[in-house]
Amino acid sequence: MIFSPIRMSDRDAIDRIRARCRRDTSAWFAFHSLYLWQHTLGLSILLEDDLFVIRYGIMGQRCYFMPCGAPARVRQFLRGLMQTGSFRLFYALESDLPMLLRDFPQLRLRYDRSGSEYLFDIDTLCGLKDSKYHRIRHQMHSIRNKHEISVMPLSAENTEEANLIVRNWFHRDKERPETRVTDLYVTQKLFDEAGALGVRGIVVRLDGAPAGFAAGIPLSGNVFDLCIRKQVTGERGFGTFLYLALMESLRGQFRLLNAEEDMGIPGLRAKKTELRPTGLLHVWEAVYDTSDQ
Repeated sequence: MIFSPIRMSDRDAIDRIRARCRRDTSAWFAFHSLYLWQHTLGLSILLEDDLFVIRYGIMGQRCYFMPCGAPARVRQFLRGLMQTGSFRLFYALESDLPMLLRDFPQLRLRYDRSGSEYLFDIDTLCGLKDSKYHRIRHQMHSIRNKHEISVMPLSAENTEEANLIVRNWFHRDKERPETRVTDLYVTQKLFDEAGALGVRGIVVRLDGAPAGFAAGIPLSGNVFDLCIRKQVTGERGFGTFLYLALMESLRGQFRLLNAEEDMGIPGLRAKKTELRPTGLLHVWEAVYDTSDQ
């Protein structure tokens, strides 16, 4: 098996295969996610006409994403992998489970709540009409009453403002130092290649000062992936304001927002859960351990 760096020229093939396999709602298998995070996560790709497999280098030598491709070709790949020893598969979707349970009973499956992705109905959240959104409505009303707010589409003219927000966030936020450098690198790459990747987003000013931004990339004609969100104000509810302002800019063009995973971070999980997701894209890890045989 020959695994290679993930290149811009791979985009059409990856998008074609994942759409055929109905993985066009998941950010884990999207070209832009793989491309942007490949150096940080040690990703490389085996790409064929009807299959792609991502090697997950940061997790170990024999670690991969769940293969994405024609079912017969996926089974063939996994059988070949079993002949060469132990391995781990990440981000198997619920739709993969019947095949894995039926054809590969040797695999041990573990539900990965921290890697499961949040899906939000854009129209529902933009409306905030249900009584369950009472607290959020109150926070949004408070922010609008206290501040002069400007919401602008992310563009070449204000990318430097977004970059300033990222730099200020980097120096202001002292939590999770191991991930801040990673976020900084990936964000800069996203800005540098925004045109080629099709990045869309918003920049928000509070009282004339850059306060936060949110940006992402379409996963399909109906689903938008929120790749990054950063703020430099501790204003209560402002993180939620960024979610809603981005969704308002997407309303009528996309049905769902994929807000990606929470990585098991309690505060992030609480924030995303508060917004009442339409559902989760559940994922599993599958382990083949020859020592169990």
